[in-house]
Amino acid sequence: MAARRALRLGLLAALLPACEAANVVADPAPDVDAGAAAWVRLRSPAAGDVVESGFIVAIEAAAPARVQIAGRPDQVVSPGPDGVARLPVAAPPGPLEVRVAPADGAGEGAQVRVFVARATTLYPPPAAGTVTLRLDREALGALLSPAEQARVPLVDLDLGPLVQGALVALLDPERAGVDRSDWGPAEENLVRLLGNTPASTDPTGTALGPVLALGERLGLPPGRILADLLGIAPDEAILGADVLAEVLLDDLIGTHPVQAAQADPRRLRVTLADALADLAPLAERFGPAGAHPGFLAGPPTAELFTPAFAMVVEGTGQARRLPGVDRAGAYATHLELPADGEVLALDFEDPARFRVEGLAPIPRAGLTLGLTELPRFVPLPAPDPAPRGQSEAWAAEPWTLEHIVVDAAWRAYGTRFPGERLFAYALGALDPATEIAWLDGRVTVHTVAGLGPPPPPAYVWDLILDVAQVRLHDGVEEGGAAIRLRLPPLAIGLDADGLIAAMRPALQARRADLVRMMLGDPADLPSEAVAWVEGGKLRFSSDFEVFRDAAETDGPLADVPAGVPTTLFARDADGRPASLTLVPGEPARLLWAPR
Repeated sequence: MAARRALRLGLLAALLPACEAANVVADPAPDVDAGAAAWVRLRSPAAGDVVESGFIVAIEAAAPARVQIAGRPDQVVSPGPDGVARLPVAAPPGPLEVRVAPADGAGEGAQVRVFVARATTLYPPPAAGTVTLRLDREALGALLSPAEQARVPLVDLDLGPLVQGALVALLDPERAGVDRSDWGPAEENLVRLLGNTPASTDPTGTALGPVLALGERLGLPPGRILADLLGIAPDEAILGADVLAEVLLDDLIGTHPVQAAQADPRRLRVTLADALADLAPLAERFGPAGAHPGFLAGPPTAELFTPAFAMVVEGTGQARRLPGVDRAGAYATHLELPADGEVLALDFEDPARFRVEGLAPIPRAGLTLGLTELPRFVPLPAPDPAPRGQSEAWAAEPWTLEHIVVDAAWRAYGTRFPGERLFAYALGALDPATEIAWLDGRVTVHTVAGLGPPPPPAYVWDLILDVAQVRLHDGVEEGGAAIRLRLPPLAIGLDADGLIAAMRPALQARRADLVRMMLGDPADLPSEAVAWVEGGKLRFSSDFEVFRDAAETDGPLADVPAGVPTTLFARDADGRPASLTLVPGEPARLLWAPR
């Protein structure tokens, strides 16, 4: 019977000479007689098996067996009580020939070719963790370049309170601590004009002079006629800080190209770069641009942060590194990105996950404002057409002083008293001695004999501009009033909590950009694995070709189920063939075997 079995095996080998790697060549189950010659049977490994270094050669034998491995000394092993001889074999990855035979050389043996694999255990990745970033000035400077800092908005600051605060400070410079050491006559004149009242108005040399002179002849208190016309008290400012602030925001600041491009030109975008540099970059940004002369004539100063300033951000990792193997079968990881690409989840709206420490209790900013005038005097025009006349100031660039003044006067009085008004003044028994008519801002004076010729009709806003031009140039040549007003740090209109609240939506809207700046483009993050288990499948990178057969005809594959043992075929980085075996389990394992 043994001879017959041997004959059949020999015939099979002759018919399928190329299948030695796929079939066990050992005698599967010899029939042994008590008096037969010594015999061995190779229980494991089988031909073509993928094994790990340290695998066991198991031999069923009636007597000691010889194990021969290419390139190594022969070893003789004896069977144990169960009739099986065992020999552990440590070998580097790659093909390995194993031959077993009776130790005495008598009888048949068996030979197989196996493939020693490098094994990688795919331990599941840890759950997403959180990271807390404490970013002080130094850390922010190290993490983000100046250009990147400039792309991180902190707050869109409402300029209204700051501009109005600046005007209030200029109205009482001594009390506000305004440094006037570098002021010239033009700055002093402008500040006096800001606080001008009917009683303090000096009409000398202006078109308003004859009108106000009538009051003196009529024995009226100083400024009485002008106060009546404007509907204000004699000691009340002709142009209030509120209306002046509105006009400066619209005509001077809002027309600057940088602000004009904003959704709300009255809001100034402060970036992280601005804040870290105490607002100094604003001087260049809001200096001259195109035809606009700019509205900042020097670097701002700021009191925003204390030395303890830090932004504290808590983020949750969204990406996972899935274990796998590279083209050499070595451990590597595949970076699994979330569908939205958000590697690090930040929430600036959540006070528990974002806070700012070390802000000044009352943040302040000090500006140096610049104003320019036309190179010529704007003459008083005739009061037509309605509703605001034809003054050259309206056609001037909106950021010029003349345009700013006439616009402010128009906003204050253009629609304040619609229709007609009449003011009559007596001189002794002569009543009325003078009548002043108001029609939608147009002022017309009628006088009796002896009081002098009345001045020509004019719109009241043109009269206010006329006074402003004359008084601004007391001691200053026409066209020479280049105003530069350096202001002390003033409250920006938000306390520390309000500033943080304003920062939250701005940072939240740019959180993806901020993460990209800190970590780089997620697509550029390292991902070396070419095979890994994900979502119940063994997946492969797009540039790694995997086949079901060694002939590389069935494939390439994008993935295979991870729940069943599978051996696939691929090539390493040098193009040499290898097999990739998946051993399912918790955790799963990958065996990479050069062939």
